[in-house]
Amino acid sequence: MQQKDNESPSKIESNLSATEVSADSDPHHKVCFNFGASINNENDKRILCLSDTNLNHLNIGVVGDLGTGKTQLLKSLIYQINNSAKYNLDIKPNLLIFDYKKDYSAKEFVDSVSAKVIKPYHLPLNLFDLSNSEDQNTPWLHRFRFFADVLDKVFSGVGHVQRANLKTAIKRSYDDCAHLGRSPSIYDVHQKYHEILGPNKADSVSSIIDDLVDMELFDPNISTNNSSEEFLKGVVVISLNELGQDDKTKNMLVAIMLNIFYEHMLKLPKRPFYGKDNRYRVIDSYLLVDEADNIMRYEFDVLRKILLQGREFGVGVILASQYLRHFKAGATDYREPLLSWFIHKVPNITTQELSALGFSGDQRPMADVAQRVKSLALHECLYKSYDNPGEIIKGQPFYKYVLDK
Repeated sequence: MQQKDNESPSKIESNLSATEVSADSDPHHKVCFNFGASINNENDKRILCLSDTNLNHLNIGVVGDLGTGKTQLLKSLIYQINNSAKYNLDIKPNLLIFDYKKDYSAKEFVDSVSAKVIKPYHLPLNLFDLSNSEDQNTPWLHRFRFFADVLDKVFSGVGHVQRANLKTAIKRSYDDCAHLGRSPSIYDVHQKYHEILGPNKADSVSSIIDDLVDMELFDPNISTNNSSEEFLKGVVVISLNELGQDDKTKNMLVAIMLNIFYEHMLKLPKRPFYGKDNRYRVIDSYLLVDEADNIMRYEFDVLRKILLQGREFGVGVILASQYLRHFKAGATDYREPLLSWFIHKVPNITTQELSALGFSGDQRPMADVAQRVKSLALHECLYKSYDNPGEIIKGQPFYKYVLDK
């Protein structure tokens, strides 16, 4: 139902109802997210069908100031997706969560979804492992370019000489480790880089790699590394808060893991659609980046690729942040592939920001809606998706599922 130009914001709250979808309303199973109810009637439920191919992208944007209920909504979404195998052709979706503030490490939540909380120490992953690489010609070169780009964007100050030394170190590491029948690790690259610099010499890149090695973020015993498929199985919470105030290392680690996630995604089977008129898709995985402004600001190409290509593999991304302005970084507009939005109370939201998300109406009603968003109560949010042009709803918080158990 499209909003008419002369409709008031109150009608946005009462008339723009979501398409009602029940898991039992069709003989074919589908994954649905019960995210809340009409602001006017708690029995008038609102449901987002993630399996529906009319939802062109599985990606979701969640916005809201501190203490507005967005984390409770996200936990509710994770809880429901984690329990959706019986509606997903008996395939249990995987979820990878980057947790900057320890919001997803509480025992109550962890137990409810059987999550694995992973501290960033001796991670059984290898950035330089090429077994899942899509490039069959010079994969080591692409790995160098990615790693160099991460260092340059997160730490800055990587000059031409350092970049050339890093390239040489990575190439030599691959050549030497090929004779050993394995891929190199960050520890091999560290050794080769210092050999190139010479004794008692250091530069910006060596200092960064020194810290990576000293912190032992990744497993130094390459023979014990598990596959990314095994690591990413189930609900996996990366406890970034364990790195303290070291935001640059946190963001570098997220970028590296995004690349590992992307290469894993490309190896997933492209499962056929199912149901009447092949309307439904299988949900394979979701990636949640809370406090996503930490990573969006760097415009990493790998995040954009996951957002745009994920639907082919049944993969979605959830980006959550405090303000809508965080979703536009430089030349990258992260709003475009986010088709479903949950906007909680945002003190400084503007009419222009709402219009950029596709909310319709003339300037006066949209201005009133913006004012309404500024005063939303706890768990209330402005919702929009493929089947709903805009509606104020009361969100379904996670704690209610715990109380109901």
